[in-house]
Amino acid sequence: MKKSLILFFLLFLAFPLRFYSEEEESLDLIYQKIRSLEQEIATLRNFIEENSYLIERYQEIQQQRYLDLDKRLHN
Repeated sequence: MKKSLILFFLLFLAFPLRFYSEEEESLDLIYQKIRSLEQEIATLRNFIEENSYLIERYQEIQQQRYLDLDKRLHN
């Protein structure tokens, strides 16, 4: 009787630890995924910033070309 009670008690303790371990692994996986997505978002924001600058620069160049052409046509 004592042995079965001790065995039951040990099994009872072992299962929550196993579930905790699985839960912990799931949380670690979620944390890693969040970190990965945060890095990807940072990279994409950097691309957006670079492209916004390039678009702005190209618009300035295009505007200058237009003004130069207009000036030549009216002279």
